[in-house]
Amino acid sequence: LPHPPIYVVGDSHVLSLAWQTLSINENKSDKQTLRTATPFPATGVKAYHLRSTTKFFTHYNFHALLRRLPTHGQRRTIILSAGEIDCREGIGGTLLKGYYRSCNEAVEDTVLKYLGAASEIALEYNLQILIMPVAPHAYRSVKNGKSVGRAKRRETMYLWNKVLRSELQDSKWANVFLLDYEEGLQYPDQTSPTGFVLNPSFNADYTHTNNAIVPLVAEAIQNSGCDFDFL
Repeated sequence: LPHPPIYVVGDSHVLSLAWQTLSINENKSDKQTLRTATPFPATGVKAYHLRSTTKFFTHYNFHALLRRLPTHGQRRTIILSAGEIDCREGIGGTLLKGYYRSCNEAVEDTVLKYLGAASEIALEYNLQILIMPVAPHAYRSVKNGKSVGRAKRRETMYLWNKVLRSELQDSKWANVFLLDYEEGLQYPDQTSPTGFVLNPSFNADYTHTNNAIVPLVAEAIQNSGCDFDFL
């Protein structure tokens, strides 16, 4: 690797950063830290799967990846990506069964369980965890059959990131920090229920972002409040 690694663990969105160089300027300092984003994809993992009570393959696979991280017994920082699949297919079905009174409640409950699990994982594996937001889906023409579903999912993603931002702004979750760059991905679109879609500059395949997000992620690390000694 050209620089020391920072491991990016989670769903397929980790590949947006794969093998890219993150140039991080420490706050109140001219010191520049260079890290190679090294992907550890846990295909199909949902944020909800990280709960310790989960009995599903993706949960065990995720922990198998964490045990493979070459931390050499030292506290390390990882970037964690999860939540997009929850927003796309895992939140909403339960509403039909009466488990939640509103989508807002379902999203908030899922995010709280996610952050609780992330905090437990940070303690168990001696990690500092930087949480990636869920990127909004890109624009699809109304002629495309997927446009309606994508518009609804953007609303769920907006709520998801709003709860993440609210919960992590006061650092009440031990060793867990938010990479708060989601607003930098937005592109105004009044046909979307949220008033925005993914900026085309960051679009890879209408669901994933491309590596143009790297500067946004680096800046978000700088502003996250994390401990730079463990980068």
